[in-house]
Amino acid sequence: MYNKSGNRIIFQTIRVGLIVAAMLWFLGGCGDRALETNPKDAVAWYNKGVTEGELGQPEEALKRFDRALEINPRYAVAWYNKGRVLGNLGRTEEALKCYDRALEINPRDAKAWSNKGTALYELKRYSQAREAFQRAADLGLPNALQALETLKQEGH
Repeated sequence: MYNKSGNRIIFQTIRVGLIVAAMLWFLGGCGDRALETNPKDAVAWYNKGVTEGELGQPEEALKRFDRALEINPRYAVAWYNKGRVLGNLGRTEEALKCYDRALEINPRDAKAWSNKGTALYELKRYSQAREAFQRAADLGLPNALQALETLKQEGH
């Protein structure tokens, strides 16, 4: 559930808090007003994408992430979340490209390495999946160790 210092549970709590804050910001109208004031605000477009994704509107979320990335192509977390949405839609090759972009920008993103590993696994590229999960594990993501064990048990 969490590592010795409790970091995983803290990071999960922060992530949930940020998602809720982004949703409340947009659902309360603040996000749309921010975009009216500054349509080149990559963070506002990203937050709108997160909100739409959480509300079950993945195609709209992708449009918002794309807009954020047009404004700031080095927005690693937008690449990561675009990859997550694409992966959830079964668009694994596209998701993999997004994780690669996120990792070019931030090679220490353990979750991006783990999600890249999952995408590679789904594409039956097992040796590359193992490498990605190992990178995630080396960066301290505990569930990456479980993924490595699964690969081993399956003979990959």
